[in-house]
Amino acid sequence: MNLQRIRVLAGKEFARLLRNPPALMAVGLLILMAFLLTIDNPPSGRPAAKADPRLAGCWIVYWEDDGFIPWLRKGGDGAAAKKPRHPVRFVPVDRAPLHDGRVAYPPGLNCAIEWRLLDDGVRPVTLVGNGSDEVRVAETSRWLLTAALQFYGKVEVAESSRRLPVPPDRRTGGLLGGIDLSGPQAQAMVGAMLLFSVQFFACCALFVSFTSHERERGILQALALTTASVGEILAAKYLFHLALSAVASATMVCILKPAYAGQGGWWLLWLPVWLFNSIGLLAVATLVAASARTQTAASLFGFCYLMGVGIVFALSKNFPAFGWVRSVMFENYGFLTHHALLGAGSTDGRGVAAVLLWGTLHSAVLATLLLAVAVWIFRRRGWRAA
Repeated sequence: MNLQRIRVLAGKEFARLLRNPPALMAVGLLILMAFLLTIDNPPSGRPAAKADPRLAGCWIVYWEDDGFIPWLRKGGDGAAAKKPRHPVRFVPVDRAPLHDGRVAYPPGLNCAIEWRLLDDGVRPVTLVGNGSDEVRVAETSRWLLTAALQFYGKVEVAESSRRLPVPPDRRTGGLLGGIDLSGPQAQAMVGAMLLFSVQFFACCALFVSFTSHERERGILQALALTTASVGEILAAKYLFHLALSAVASATMVCILKPAYAGQGGWWLLWLPVWLFNSIGLLAVATLVAASARTQTAASLFGFCYLMGVGIVFALSKNFPAFGWVRSVMFENYGFLTHHALLGAGSTDGRGVAAVLLWGTLHSAVLATLLLAVAVWIFRRRGWRAA
């Protein structure tokens, strides 16, 4: 291969990008989305707001005091002494704020149990939860009922439930409903999706658009009839799209994880993850461009590919056949490794290392094999005009 010809061909691709402002705007939009994702996070080095200690654990609100609650607070005996793992706070109803005859629980409380005696001796337990701590509510109620059986000998229980108030800063409306994206793992998942999106656009969507346009107009065939070989044409295209993907992805990583910017070791881990995921996307783009003779058909094939990946990911947990298909897709391992790297600060380091090693090896093998097939097909027929 002639490096001078490759440099000239890569410069041609760069000039086409500069003449296509919407492409640059799309990359900038994805980077802006990553910036908006991190806008609500406390800056590194600044401590996050401390949680209200009153909202930790589970509240037990009681009406009457017949000796059971003091006995329980002292630890009881036997099974009653086995308290739940989370804190338990006993609150007399005369000290709890009421609203319309009900206890007005503070926003942010996720677990509460109401204990009250009626005139006929029935002691109902009312479970109150917002759906996010149902296991904690169930664990506390079992402990409470076990203690009641030991204290009273026999007890009749009527259970009902209602929801606790949602904190005012938690968004429950809109398309995402009550999904909380403030956790580190949730942010790592969204960040991995954004990284995959920017790499897909740089290595697949742009490659399909530029290459299929050149094939439809006969530019590729004209270039192949010059001193430049098909391999040099592909090498120039690959170098250009890899460079664009590297710049956009690195910028997004610095926004999502600013603490990684000065850590050279982390970049050495991220480099193979990015490289093999980008190579796999370039292989897919090469196959699409080699299979469609017009730019319209190539765009449709690219859209079908993206929809197919989404369908496989969505159905893989419920249907074993789709799970098998996902296991041989490089996109699966690229997403897992990106998620592991972005969430490495909140997970076990050994687990992250295992995911990186396992995912990178699978992605390397699958992406390399796919690229070899794509290059062979493109050299046979992908450069020929329609």
